[in-house]
Amino acid sequence: MKKNLSDLLREEVNKETSNPEGETPTPKTSRRRQSPTTEPDLGSIKALESQVKTLESELEQQQKLVKTLQEQVQDKQAQDTEIKQLSNQLKQSQTDLEKQLQEKQALSNQLEDQKRLIEKLYSELMDKHEEELSAPQPEPEPEPSQAIVKQSRASYYVERLIAPNASSRSLPDDVIGWFD
Repeated sequence: MKKNLSDLLREEVNKETSNPEGETPTPKTSRRRQSPTTEPDLGSIKALESQVKTLESELEQQQKLVKTLQEQVQDKQAQDTEIKQLSNQLKQSQTDLEKQLQEKQALSNQLEDQKRLIEKLYSELMDKHEEELSAPQPEPEPEPSQAIVKQSRASYYVERLIAPNASSRSLPDDVIGWFD
């Protein structure tokens, strides 16, 4: 059977009052019990009860303090796990950013190479254009008049309709490949 805290305290106080400091306890066989007619000291009982009440209130305060400390520990643990997660996310973000930075540098290098190539090709194009401008240009041939062009076209079509072009040369038997 469990004893209450107040019962334990009463027993302890009773032991202390029966055994003053520095004295060794003596067997109670020689002592007589107090008679039931004498009343216990009310002042000491009230003092003990007030002491019990203060101890109980201190116990409650300590229990509340323990609860608050446990809650704080849980909060700190939750914060620690959150900080670890954020740290891992930051590390992942950092590696992603480093990869992107490397890709950006590679692309910027390619862009610089392309710019140099474009500048080189542009300068070559400008050089050729200047050469063309500096070289004497041939005089353009005079264009035949429209009437002459139409007449030559018409005569060409008529000639084709009348007779196709016959070959003027005859092929010898040697070329054809006949043998006698």
